[in-house]
Amino acid sequence: MSYGFDDVARRDEVIVSAGGTTLASTAYAYHADTGRLDHVSQGQHSAHYSYATSTDRIHSISLKRGQLIAFEAVRGYDNLDQLESIFTKKGAANIAGRSYVMDDLGRRTRATDANGNHTGHDFNDRGELTGFARTDAAGQAFAGTQMGYAYDNIGNRVASTVRSVADPEQVLATSYTPNEKGQKGSGNKS
Repeated sequence: MSYGFDDVARRDEVIVSAGGTTLASTAYAYHADTGRLDHVSQGQHSAHYSYATSTDRIHSISLKRGQLIAFEAVRGYDNLDQLESIFTKKGAANIAGRSYVMDDLGRRTRATDANGNHTGHDFNDRGELTGFARTDAAGQAFAGTQMGYAYDNIGNRVASTVRSVADPEQVLATSYTPNEKGQKGSGNKS
């Protein structure tokens, strides 16, 4: 394996060879004005990078075969520069991905996938996770994906609940007794 470097010491080529025969060659190109990675290519396959305005955060990566875009991964950011969405597209259709909602403290409180399924997170005033639920696009809970947590006044988890997979009306509860060091100790299920 051999490497090539440009005039500012960035890798611009990787060559894999055996017995004097090149087996694979990958080339790297950079934006002239920013120095950020522009594209990576190997034969007719390439990945092209674009960046969010005035940042080094990747906005999209287009995977191409020749000039044809096979897939594109697109990211969106909120006004605090937090990841707000990431989707993989084939043409105009989202084939995978998630969008996110954050609360005022920057905690992720909801994620929605490309099929419209939701994952929600609830927090208390101390930022501890108090609830988790996953629902389909119609709002119906997936079995076994509704959970709750309770904490004592110094942040030790003292209880957890989960809806049963076998019987969604049944709630399975576990309580915890912290040990003398304040660590989660023994648990009792009910």
